[in-house]
Amino acid sequence: MFWRKKKKTPPQTNNGLLANPRPHHYFFAHDYLRWYCHRDPARLFAILSSDAQAKFIEFAWEQVCREQDRHEKSTLTAADINVYTFYLGPHPTILIQMPEAQAVAEAIMVAIVLLKPEGTEIDESTSIDYRYFTLELGFDVETNNQYTVFCEWRENQHSNMGEGPQANIQSFTQTVANVIFGDNSPTVLASTTLPS
Repeated sequence: MFWRKKKKTPPQTNNGLLANPRPHHYFFAHDYLRWYCHRDPARLFAILSSDAQAKFIEFAWEQVCREQDRHEKSTLTAADINVYTFYLGPHPTILIQMPEAQAVAEAIMVAIVLLKPEGTEIDESTSIDYRYFTLELGFDVETNNQYTVFCEWRENQHSNMGEGPQANIQSFTQTVANVIFGDNSPTVLASTTLPS
């Protein structure tokens, strides 16, 4: 007789969150995208701001699944990931809205800001630096409340920059702009068209 294999349920904590980040979710936001961006940030922006965006995200998710399926299968798909591109001041910016975070350290959103020198054009051959920010889920064990954590990856260093803004595009972009532009951020944001 064949018994149906029971589907593995990720362990949960008593606060309703998963005990550990989901491998696919974590790897996509914290590792795969960062690795691709490090190789060629200008190309990544060019692809994600073109008609090839959906195809690229599907390809990227397939690569993540190939790497992470050995740990566990994911119920998430490429269609659960939203991607927006816009200019934050002079800087091309990619904003990734991840599927709902369900564990501490899972990314809610990712913002990649290409530090384009003013007056230069960007194409796939442009060599360019970038900043890689994440807005992550946090949990306060004393108050039993969830909150956001604003972080940045620099090379292979993950910096926790403290409690983050509300988990929406406007607030996250505002926080990113404050880091990039300092006192000039209100002027920059006033001229930036953000996705709704």
